[in-house]
Amino acid sequence: MKFLFKTFIAFLLIVAGYFSFISFVHYNEGVRASKLVKISSRGMLFKIWEGEISQELSESQIFIFSVEDHQKEGIEDLTKCQDKFVKL
Repeated sequence: MKFLFKTFIAFLLIVAGYFSFISFVHYNEGVRASKLVKISSRGMLFKIWEGEISQELSESQIFIFSVEDHQKEGIEDLTKCQDKFVKL
């Protein structure tokens, strides 16, 4: 019984650590400039806004990005700039 309990607790800690890592670690920095194609709200449990920018050379050159729901000013700016050239 103790073994199962310890295994379950270890599993929960690993899952919590994994989700914390993918949510809070910045793995890329820099600027990407292109045409903003789409910005939309997504998610049921974790509310985020996802957008796409396209380099217009071909549809295969699409960059997908996310904006957290609490960044209201950035979301408003992006919705106003839809179908325009932006730098992210």
